[in-house]
Amino acid sequence: VEARVLAASLRGETLDVAAGCFDAGLWRRYEAEQLYGLLRDQLKDWPDDSRMLVGERSTVIHAYEAIRAGMLHRLVTLEERNRLKGRLDALESATPAEIDADEARYLRAMQRMINAAAKPFPTRSAEIAAAMDEINLAPTLFAATLFSGDLPGAMKTVAQDRATFEAWTLALAAIADLIPPPFVESPLSGRPLEVRREAARVEVLDGENLLVSLPALLQ
Repeated sequence: VEARVLAASLRGETLDVAAGCFDAGLWRRYEAEQLYGLLRDQLKDWPDDSRMLVGERSTVIHAYEAIRAGMLHRLVTLEERNRLKGRLDALESATPAEIDADEARYLRAMQRMINAAAKPFPTRSAEIAAAMDEINLAPTLFAATLFSGDLPGAMKTVAQDRATFEAWTLALAAIADLIPPPFVESPLSGRPLEVRREAARVEVLDGENLLVSLPALLQ
């Protein structure tokens, strides 16, 4: 999960630089065609969310084994120690039975999310909420405190990343007179992806959310 979120951040920064190059007139049709090809290639090989979640689950299973071996201090960062003041004692004094029960709840929740990962993100809200309830409604220790709090936000970030990439390919196709890709619905919201062409710009929107705006100047 951490790697996918970081990748989304880096891609976003890269596309911001690309947008600046188009706005400044430094990039025109040739660069648009090259970038369009690169983005389409990445979209063809885009990994399912299930891979991200299975990898996360494997990492956390390893972490539970480290906790059982008395190495919680090796897992918790200084930032987490500051955030968890007053709760670390309970974590460090957890019994084997408490650790087992906590891991079982975590694994049930993750399996629910993994099973739902083949569906489009906009249709998964009920499964994600149920999985988080599995963790948060019971008196959990490590699952809720260390391992799952950022999962819903991470999955939304990954869906936003995919939606932005699709929007960019639509915009690049419009400004460079390329065959538009077959992207119709936003991977983030399920709403139609709308391409707006004006005299000076091309915009791609997800409902009212502007995903990309590029100058319609390329020759």
